[in-house]
Amino acid sequence: MNTWRYLPSCSQMVRILDCQTVFDQKTCQVWLPNEERVITVREEELGDARVLSLAEIRYRALVGRIIQALNQDVLLAPLEGQIEPMPHQFAVLERVIYGGQGRLLLADEVGLGKTIEAGLVIRELKLRGLIQRILIVTPKGLMQQWKSELWLHFDEVFQLITGEDMKRVDGVQPERLWLDHNQVIVSHDSIKPLAKRAGWEARQIAEYNRRHFDAITHVPWDLIIVDEAHRLGGSTDYVARFRLGQALAMASPYLLLLSATPHQGKSDQFVRLLSLLDAERFIDADHMTPEDVRPYVIRTAKRQALSLDGTPLFKPRIVELVLVDWSEPQYQAQRALYEAVTDYVRHRYQKALRAKQFSQAFLLILMQRLVTSSPAAILRAIERRLQVLDGQEEQEDEHSVISEDDEENKEIMAGSVIGGERQHLLSLKDLALVALNHADARLDRLLRLMDELRQKETSDMKFLIFTEFLPTQAMLAKMLKEAGYRVSILNGQMSLEERLAVQEEFRDASQILISTDAGGEGLNLQFAHVVINYDLPWNPMKIEQRIGRVDRIGQTHDVWAFNFVLQDTVESRVHQVLLEKLQRILEEMGIDKLGDVLDSSGTDINYPHLFMESLMNPERTEQYLREFVESVETQAKSSRHQIDAISASPPDLKKVSQALRHPFPEWVQLMTEQYVMARGGMIEPRLFGIDIHFPDGEVISQAVFRKRDRAVHAHYVGIHHPRIAQLIDQVPWVTPGEMVVTLISPQFPQGLQGLWSLWKLTLTTSEQKRSRLIPLFISHDGKRFRTTAQKIWEQLCQIEFQGQITAHRVLSDEEFHRLRQAAEEEGRSSYQDLIASHQMFLQGERDKAIKAYRIRVQMAEHVGLPEVREFRLKRLRQELDKRQAQLDQMQKTIAQITPLLIVEVKNL
Repeated sequence: MNTWRYLPSCSQMVRILDCQTVFDQKTCQVWLPNEERVITVREEELGDARVLSLAEIRYRALVGRIIQALNQDVLLAPLEGQIEPMPHQFAVLERVIYGGQGRLLLADEVGLGKTIEAGLVIRELKLRGLIQRILIVTPKGLMQQWKSELWLHFDEVFQLITGEDMKRVDGVQPERLWLDHNQVIVSHDSIKPLAKRAGWEARQIAEYNRRHFDAITHVPWDLIIVDEAHRLGGSTDYVARFRLGQALAMASPYLLLLSATPHQGKSDQFVRLLSLLDAERFIDADHMTPEDVRPYVIRTAKRQALSLDGTPLFKPRIVELVLVDWSEPQYQAQRALYEAVTDYVRHRYQKALRAKQFSQAFLLILMQRLVTSSPAAILRAIERRLQVLDGQEEQEDEHSVISEDDEENKEIMAGSVIGGERQHLLSLKDLALVALNHADARLDRLLRLMDELRQKETSDMKFLIFTEFLPTQAMLAKMLKEAGYRVSILNGQMSLEERLAVQEEFRDASQILISTDAGGEGLNLQFAHVVINYDLPWNPMKIEQRIGRVDRIGQTHDVWAFNFVLQDTVESRVHQVLLEKLQRILEEMGIDKLGDVLDSSGTDINYPHLFMESLMNPERTEQYLREFVESVETQAKSSRHQIDAISASPPDLKKVSQALRHPFPEWVQLMTEQYVMARGGMIEPRLFGIDIHFPDGEVISQAVFRKRDRAVHAHYVGIHHPRIAQLIDQVPWVTPGEMVVTLISPQFPQGLQGLWSLWKLTLTTSEQKRSRLIPLFISHDGKRFRTTAQKIWEQLCQIEFQGQITAHRVLSDEEFHRLRQAAEEEGRSSYQDLIASHQMFLQGERDKAIKAYRIRVQMAEHVGLPEVREFRLKRLRQELDKRQAQLDQMQKTIAQITPLLIVEVKNL
């Protein structure tokens, strides 16, 4: 026994282990090396070793090439996506896959395609078998956009889960909702923990958190992506969104935080955000250095982003401050309202702070912001506050809402009362009603500006108008429609379906889209190029985000942004400094725009304080602003290296181009074609792709091997198509007793003669396999040539290779084992590399497990009830012990070396 025969039904050589005859029928037990199993067959099913065809040889050589690529150098996601990634997006994928972290903050500026970057990472990690369960956490308004883009560009299907879905879930096992889906998109606010809610008892809050927060964070995820991740930074360690971030960070080994504005001028918030990536490294802002940050953050600025041919991806941007003149008599009512509200705020703000009535102080700040926006906005706030003072229930209809932060505004409106407040508010209400019925200087200036721009360009040009407040949005929509414009509105109150419909309406029909900041999140509006900031947020980073809605990849016009402020007001003076003086200073320093330094320099700026101090003491405004500018300039100069620390180096365009043109898809197609021809199937060329007729009768019509080549009726066939994966997994081995053919080709080097073989080295552990391919060439005089072996392999995998089989002979046991020994010697360095890589992986997993254990212990120790605390600590210790035992088991490795091909090769 122990002889080798060919089994046609399995297309491989099998080893006969035992034979017996029962009732004149002889059967044999045989071992199938490819599948590592034993089966029983009738003796007549076994045949002599077959002679390999040229197609079979090339099929096996290509399988080896594909396995080598999968285990080493090829990034697959860019090759099989619907779109070709930009160089900076490719660089992000490289960083995630090869950087060794698996936990990164992707901080590209608005418009550089962070969704595409995240999609590339998802596909690559899935293709490598590293992830299966994926959670994406995003603002509510972006959920549908994420779902659509991942399906459109990457064929990835995600399940949207809303707050309503969580309400309907089984109260006994709320985790089932998350365990039933492997790819989920959910909103920040639907899963953040509640600390309190008006009218709710502790029991109701606990039940809410169990369904929404505990359920999702207690189930395992392989990859978690958080969009607009700066929201998780919070103002303290105990804010609900930061607690959500901590829980999510511990629920997954892979974590991507996405934010165009991660710093937002707040170092403490930034370090809290980074602590989600590594809680031990990022403890406080004072001890954080650029060297600490660099491995965890990657950022590309728009003006540094290039296409593959080296041309800039973005058009120039022109930003203009529009000082609205309201000195004419027709604007007297508007001015009187502004001055009355400002005087009211100025006289009560310091009193509120001294009395520690902080909700009253916040109300006054809100009123000042509202009166600079529109009479309609301040009127809405006054009416709501009067309802509170009169003891009425606040209305909950859409007309009562001021802004997207309405939950916060409700708390402000319900704050403490200062004597005489009601009478003053009634007086202000009267002024607001008068102003509503008179001319509005800002609105008139807006209409004139749009007329001027339409005369310069085209009457159908589109305008994106931003406001912070819903009453201003409603007023603008009404007035602009009356002026004859086609108008759409967008805000955070809208459902996902409504948002999508509005975006399509603006693209296809409307001239104007009026959006709030939350409504504008995630918009891709590069078909428009004019942004008008009707009112300005006090934080200039938000202005940058607004402009970024049109300043995106694919924009074909210069981008214009107009920032409206009322002339001769405190706000106009402050904004002039923020948007003009600082810009000039930073340009002199070689920094692209104000946002860069405010976001990255470590400068903490309390914008409300800056505005309110200027409002309280107008005579000292120049001093405040001068001190502020000097402070920012000093810190910007001293910490310029922090910007550089998180800025990505320019990508190597040649390297990126080579990677995106990698022949891997062509290898997969050629492998498939060679297999089908070797086994008796048929390939039929079609207008789009090919028809693949497999030997067993299965047909794949109009198959293409690059997704970007896919036509309407074509079928993409990639490495993870079940049939293609089967061709790779079940490639036969060469065994003693098999036929060795002689392959002659004019493409082989002159005078070439010898044995060429291809060996697969596999290192197996309890959880994974890693492989390397070893090409081996031994000349007729017994010498080994490594370069020649590699060259022969490359030639066999080329589309235009030509050769012929001229002879064959039986491979003896002695020759087989001699070749195997030579392959083992050639592969020793590869084996050592695999062992070293495996040990490094194990050490990383041990470090990760211990780090996670320490963080979770710290959180558990804050639990108030001793018995609950002890239970959690005990469970954490058990989980750590279990993981360490798994890693100890993975320490055991099994090495195996198997031949895919042994061929005699000759030059003609």
